[in-house]
Amino acid sequence: MSARVLLVGMMACGKSTVGRALAQQTGWPYVDNDELVAALAGHSTPDVAATRGPDGLHMLEGFVVEEILAMDPPLVAGIPGSAVTTATTREQIRSGGFVVWLRARMETLAARVGDGSSRPFFAGHDVLATLQRLNEGREPLYEAAAHLVVDVDDRTPDEIAAIIREAVDR
Repeated sequence: MSARVLLVGMMACGKSTVGRALAQQTGWPYVDNDELVAALAGHSTPDVAATRGPDGLHMLEGFVVEEILAMDPPLVAGIPGSAVTTATTREQIRSGGFVVWLRARMETLAARVGDGSSRPFFAGHDVLATLQRLNEGREPLYEAAAHLVVDVDDRTPDEIAAIIREAVDR
């Protein structure tokens, strides 16, 4: 059994919610990437994105991945959505734990994001089109990093967590 479960996927796929549900089911701690970004930067993820831009945010997210992978297991962690875009980071994630891609339909993600006002990079942009553009580049990378793919549409966080727990226990 892997003692480090790493959740990857697009924003709004449920990494934090499913991660907390899985942590509750396993008794392992949950590590949230947004909380680590905020701790490193002294500001929330949206504030970091607004002040440092995408490159600044992604650089901090790289540090967050390193920090998560240095933590003693067991743990459940949400990995920043952009982390898979760097080959080295993607390989570190894959070798650093049991990687689960929480895959969702773009319409599901768009509904969860809403007007995008609480998420970086959506101001003045069509939410669905932006998600589709991001997903086109990331989908094959999530697949390459993942040991398990779980479709989250029409499932509760507890159901998704149970699927992951069963796979980890095998």
